Amino acid sequence: TETQSFRRENLWQRWFFSAFPLCLRASVVGFEFFSRMNPRSIARLLWTLPIGAVATLIFLIRLHGGTDLESYGQPATIGRLLDLTTQGHYFIQRDLNGDMMVAPPFHTWLIAASTALFGAHRAALALPSFLSVLAIGLLLFAAGSRHFGEAAGGLAAIAFLLSPATAKQIALVSADPVFALAVTAAAAPGGARLRVILPHSAA
Repeated sequence: TETQSFRRENLWQRWFFSAFPLCLRASVVGFEFFSRMNPRSIARLLWTLPIGAVATLIFLIRLHGGTDLESYGQPATIGRLLDLTTQGHYFIQRDLNGDMMVAPPFHTWLIAASTALFGAHRAALALPSFLSVLAIGLLLFAAGSRHFGEAAGGLAAIAFLLSPATAKQIALVSADPVFALAVTAAAAPGGARLRVILPHSAA
């Protein structure tokens, strides 16, 4: 036992002395990175922290609240996931009632990967929805800060996350949040182009 504890202590010491220079180097690189950034870039980066914190807090509240897995079409999504994981139907899945899917299987692939990585529980099932809603909030912040300033973009993103519809979608086991992210990402370049075109057409 004394030999084993000595080996464990030696192992921890080796890990510490090998990891410490890496952490120190990462801190120096991070400091150099921030020192080269202009104040506006730093402000944009700092605004992502409260946006991510608000999204995570709402997600955790939803997970620890009452479950709604029996409604909003979520049983059909879970049925398609079971069909994929147990029957190997990767491209066309059926729900628990035997009804064929009516949407592309991309969301089913996402939750299958999530449950394979983190286990078959509600948080893993809802993780794609959480990441999609968070990404929409960050896209909204990026668009708002580009045209109206960081404060306006950040507050708009937080207001979006605090809305009742978003609070529902953020932990929903459904393809809707992923589809909303795809629509938002596709519409973002069009909105920027429209802002450029409109002043010239008005002139």
